[in-house]
Amino acid sequence: MTAILAGTPKVQLVESSKPKKIKGITPEAMARREQELARLQEGIVPIQDTYGQDHLNLTVIKGYVGKLLGNARVVRYLALNHPEFLGAFQTITEITPAEAAEAE
Repeated sequence: MTAILAGTPKVQLVESSKPKKIKGITPEAMARREQELARLQEGIVPIQDTYGQDHLNLTVIKGYVGKLLGNARVVRYLALNHPEFLGAFQTITEITPAEAAEAE
């Protein structure tokens, strides 16, 4: 419970007029933690804004690359001329939704 209180900004507390008193944490340390949390939350916003579009793009690309690798002539060409691309494309087609979420 103390950790929740410590992590909650003062403006979000029901009794925000009372100072937070948490054993072992100075008001200065509390202020630094709140500032760091605010910075982290600001950093998440751009990621949240593009997540849906990024996921859709990955799904479309994965399907397209999978179709390309379904063509034996394309695979043969890549294997002979660009084996590094072939390996990368195969990795893309093997990505699962859980792995995609971890990569983001």
